[in-house]
Amino acid sequence: MFAGSENKELAKEWIKYACGVEGMTTWCSGAGCLPSRPDVAEAMDVESDPVWKVHSEMTSIAIPWQLEDTCSIINSACQNFLPLAVSGELSAQEAMQQANSEIANAD
Repeated sequence: MFAGSENKELAKEWIKYACGVEGMTTWCSGAGCLPSRPDVAEAMDVESDPVWKVHSEMTSIAIPWQLEDTCSIINSACQNFLPLAVSGELSAQEAMQQANSEIANAD
């Protein structure tokens, strides 16, 4: 909430809704993004969708990457290995390990 919000009570209610199960499920389903809350991921049944399942599995093995001037390297690694995980050619863990290695060894 912004310090200068004119209607702080309404802002609080919006934040509660948007961060709650119903609001986050609505947002993530409509926007096509993975929820940050495990209970919302369960409500959305992300594990039954092969694409969402890969993304969900990767959250437990992902490492933070610095964008700075390496954005193209990160993008290339994602394009190289995410499709292999989604297709089942690699496990999510194998894909992340290979992507992380490619990023770490890039010049």
